[in-house]
Amino acid sequence: MIAQLSEVFPFLKQSTPITTLEGFLYPDTYFLSTNSDIVTQFFQASLKRFDEKIIPLREKNKSQFTNRVKESGISLSFYGALTLSSVIEKEERASSAKPTIAGIFINRL
Repeated sequence: MIAQLSEVFPFLKQSTPITTLEGFLYPDTYFLSTNSDIVTQFFQASLKRFDEKIIPLREKNKSQFTNRVKESGISLSFYGALTLSSVIEKEERASSAKPTIAGIFINRL
């Protein structure tokens, strides 16, 4: 299914093959039709919202992120950064602490 979805959503094409959509499924309210495959509708709607919300942020902050990663001396792909973001999002509720936690992870990597 991921291979089919990557034809519609190019951000799913990574140098390291993606085996799960974790991190790409944008949390939101979706209205789905009961007349067709609900699972496919959900994945498409969620990935479309990810494309609308996250990809523009990535492009806007790409140079800042790239510079920060280069300064740290680590190699971190978009998928790696997304995975790290998912971990931080799940483990820390306070938005103000998330940049600090991300910095700690990057320093440890």
